[in-house]
Amino acid sequence: MHQIVYVSSSINAVSAEEISSLFKTSRRNNTRDQLTGLLLYHDRLFFQVLEGEETLVRACFDRIKNDRRHGAVSILLDREVKQRAFPECSLGYANPENLSDLGRDATLSLTEVREKSILEASDPVIWSLVATILSSFRDLN
Repeated sequence: MHQIVYVSSSINAVSAEEISSLFKTSRRNNTRDQLTGLLLYHDRLFFQVLEGEETLVRACFDRIKNDRRHGAVSILLDREVKQRAFPECSLGYANPENLSDLGRDATLSLTEVREKSILEASDPVIWSLVATILSSFRDLN
């Protein structure tokens, strides 16, 4: 089981409709490739944990790195893990009520992500990164 954690910034502001589309596409592709993880977006910053078979995780990350919408992609972790920190895909967005029905149903508010103690129990390293990222988001503290 392989895990890559990265942050990136969006080149342009991303609308709620674009986020809905991105989340829908991510969920479809990740289901196909049996990838799980966490994707957070707020204030032009993406934070993502990708988990799964190493070849598929790296292929997904390569697509992300080559996506013109992403800038300043920085890897925080690139490692083998014994188990998934996120057995199901999780998506977080500051205002999920602004997303389409599909996006809203599959998305936690970033405040909910911060409050989910299950994250802390699953992998303390990941939880520490998530907590740091969430604390940096404006308008959530």
